[in-house]
Amino acid sequence: MEQRLSADALLSNSFFLTRRFHKKIFSTVGLSIFFTLLVVAGLGIQQNLIMTGQLQRTFWTQVSRLCPDMTENTVILMEFNDDSYDQGISFGGRFPRILGYIYKFPDRWTDERDFRQATQPKPHRMVNGWRERVTLGDDNQIKITADEVLGRDFQPRFFSSNTILLTVQNNLLTRQTELVLKNITLPLKPNNSSFEMPPYRSNVLFDDLIIP
Repeated sequence: MEQRLSADALLSNSFFLTRRFHKKIFSTVGLSIFFTLLVVAGLGIQQNLIMTGQLQRTFWTQVSRLCPDMTENTVILMEFNDDSYDQGISFGGRFPRILGYIYKFPDRWTDERDFRQATQPKPHRMVNGWRERVTLGDDNQIKITADEVLGRDFQPRFFSSNTILLTVQNNLLTRQTELVLKNITLPLKPNNSSFEMPPYRSNVLFDDLIIP
């Protein structure tokens, strides 16, 4: 009877140790797989951040080279027929303010209390179909609302003579010379600048967003 109990106890202990051993193996393997996936995910996130950073720098460098004549009250309309830029560029929130973080504009152009009163150059990402919804004043002043532009802090009224329109053609950012609204062709701001880049001092985001 005692031998049978000892054998049963030994068998039970062996089974218990085997289960603990297997659990330890599974736990170790599970942790190994988890940390491997974590490292892979981390590398993927890091790669995405690098790609996003490169896209941001390429985009804002192109904008600067296409708009060296941006000046007081200039509105830069960005019209993209696809979402390729939306995947790496954040157009929401305070997007119209960003040029003021890249370049140091004259103090009289800025207004921290009410940005809509600021006269610094302002980029606007227009939504698809915006041309059909905007209105024109008697003096051909362009009027837009929150329905035609992404984000906030947009300029609700502006003249085409100080407006720049950027579109995408053959995957390249291109500056247009005119804008057709309501069957009316409006001449846009001509680029008569002798500068290749805007002639302003660099601000806090210049080194991060502009390629030398």
